[in-house]
Amino acid sequence: MKKLIVVMIMFTLSLSMLLLGCSTTPQRASPVKELSPYSGFMELKAGQWVESEMHSSRGVSKMRTELIENSNDLSKYQIIIGEGEGAEVAQIWYDRQAGEAVKYIMKSDTEVVCLDVADAPTTYITADDSSYPADKPGIVEERTEVGGEDIMVAKFITENSEVWVSSDLPFGIVKLVQDGKIRMEVTGFGTIGAKNLFDESDVAQCEEHSTGYTGYPEDEDQY
Repeated sequence: MKKLIVVMIMFTLSLSMLLLGCSTTPQRASPVKELSPYSGFMELKAGQWVESEMHSSRGVSKMRTELIENSNDLSKYQIIIGEGEGAEVAQIWYDRQAGEAVKYIMKSDTEVVCLDVADAPTTYITADDSSYPADKPGIVEERTEVGGEDIMVAKFITENSEVWVSSDLPFGIVKLVQDGKIRMEVTGFGTIGAKNLFDESDVAQCEEHSTGYTGYPEDEDQY
């Protein structure tokens, strides 16, 4: 009888441990995500976006860059500067064949204006990775984390600067470092979800009311 009671107790304890998730079997570690070496910038597709922090002597500002339309001839980028009600939205239409901006529009709470395309900031909205060839000797590759995602970056290092690039996120640029200080750093990214915040009337209004206004916040630090 005592032997039966002991067996029943052992069975009950074992069942309780299983129900509580207390298995004595060692848990296997999650496999490390395999990452491919840097091979150039990601192919452009509408819907892509990145969020970045821009560092300057005036402090840190937030910027979201989106690709809202893309074809062989024209790419339409949307840049959101700041957060909340005070944010400004700009669009840059980029002629891929000519390799230059052809329209630069800014929208605030009160107006929509056309800006001089010569002032359009194109540093972070190019698909041209020719300055960062994957086969360049001496580049340093390592894993890093951006927005909770593991990516592989390639570091192009000069005497006073570093440019981190990756094939794993849109637009290629991950981080810019100059004279030992971070100037730009991507904090999040995605391949879908970008939405056009302009409508046709915005573009028409811009064309009808072009001004010499150059309100895009420029950084005095040049990369």
